[in-house]
Amino acid sequence: MITGESIPVEKKAGDEVIGGIVNKTGAFKFCATRVGKDTALSQIIKLVEEAQTIKVPIQKIADLVAGRFILGGHILALATFLFWFFIGFSLWFTPESRLMLTPYPLTLVGAFGFSVLI
Repeated sequence: MITGESIPVEKKAGDEVIGGIVNKTGAFKFCATRVGKDTALSQIIKLVEEAQTIKVPIQKIADLVAGRFILGGHILALATFLFWFFIGFSLWFTPESRLMLTPYPLTLVGAFGFSVLI
């Protein structure tokens, strides 16, 4: 499992095995040469934890761009809402107004509902 073998590998007396293996036949005795922090699984966990705490330079740039993108999206959405609520609704809204591909008129939503939809 740890070495990536797709076919079971036969072991004989004296061969080293790694924890997490599957014994397909019979029984065997073994002597643990590494336990706790010295095991292969423990070392893999340690490497993964270290890799998760380190940020590569491109990840820092991506975080910065994503943060600015989200802030820009919120500002644009707020500006759009404010425009349609205070200015656009009274200038361009007609009772026959409908959203594209929708058979229902928007007369019931009012200025607030229309601005939220936009």
